[in-house]
Amino acid sequence: LPGEAILILAPGNGSRLVGQVHVEGAADSTFEQTLVLQLVLLGESEEVLAQLPVMIQAELGQRGAFAADVPFNYTGPSDQPGELRVFAASPRDGGVTHLATAQVRLSASGQSEILPAETHAERIVIHSPAPAAVVRGGSVHIEGMALASFEQALVAEIYDADGVLIGQAPIPVQANAYGTTGPYAVDLLYNAGAAGPGRIVVLDPSPAFGQTLHLASVEV
Repeated sequence: LPGEAILILAPGNGSRLVGQVHVEGAADSTFEQTLVLQLVLLGESEEVLAQLPVMIQAELGQRGAFAADVPFNYTGPSDQPGELRVFAASPRDGGVTHLATAQVRLSASGQSEILPAETHAERIVIHSPAPAAVVRGGSVHIEGMALASFEQALVAEIYDADGVLIGQAPIPVQANAYGTTGPYAVDLLYNAGAAGPGRIVVLDPSPAFGQTLHLASVEV
């Protein structure tokens, strides 16, 4: 498997954040070498506590490091679930093209506790269709390798040129055991009103709050 396209090296899952968090990692090249950082309070509804852009420190087309200090204002009960999101967005329609997350705890007081993150391979790899492939006929075959976090299930989606969802289907990952990587495949039906650019997305949904834990995509 290739390396993770957006690898969060700090903070790691389970970290306790108070007032500010130092975020760092490495990422493949993106549009204008820009990523977006979000810190989100999770619950019945999401609340974005902080959002800012960060640059990948490498020439366009090259993988490089990123880092930022993210201040946030949280005054609620201690140790509430939160999520750090780092993602790339499409210049065409603003949709998310790749996303990585770290599950954290948010507190209004006390000491921060930053846990180490693990270096790992890409969690969702799309082998087919290839980038810039022509998809036609109202159905597209999607396959690849992935690590699913809950019940070995992913979700496939297809978006049209305007970023409108035009097809969606669950995908089981054929792994030998929970928490291991395995192949997946699905024939996704879609309804496109006209020919044009689109995006195929494969994502890993959270069973706890319904947010996306990881996302990969390919432009077609």
